[in-house]
Amino acid sequence: MKYYLLIFLLLGSLFLSGQVSDISIAEKTAFSKILLANKTKAINTDSMVIKALLDSGLSEERYAEILKSGFNGEKIALTDKDRISLSTIQQVSQDIKSQETSILTALCQKEGISYNRYNQILKIYKGDISFQQSLLPFINQIITTK
Repeated sequence: MKYYLLIFLLLGSLFLSGQVSDISIAEKTAFSKILLANKTKAINTDSMVIKALLDSGLSEERYAEILKSGFNGEKIALTDKDRISLSTIQQVSQDIKSQETSILTALCQKEGISYNRYNQILKIYKGDISFQQSLLPFINQIITTK
């Protein structure tokens, strides 16, 4: 069993390293710029959802109870007020996601990289610590030139 796990891990790292080598210096630079710009322009999602929650009249405890039941696969009785509040919160969440996508798309256009390519690189970035570390010189250069 240990050998299967070792082989799986080695194949996974080879796959990721192959993907990382396909990323050009221009793409690394663009990705780093977008990553930093997105951090500084990030919409505070949690505070917007909490505001929608408070505005809807649904308590945080009730919201947590409803979410927990959904994760556990349990059925919970929802009042009309609960349904309206959840619908409002869901709409706010969709609006936030749409705004984030618009911001990222604009940043990608500005830096000359497609939104899809950015997401491909982001997936690698999230799963590969060595790739994250390889971007440090790009990020440091962007920070120092500002």
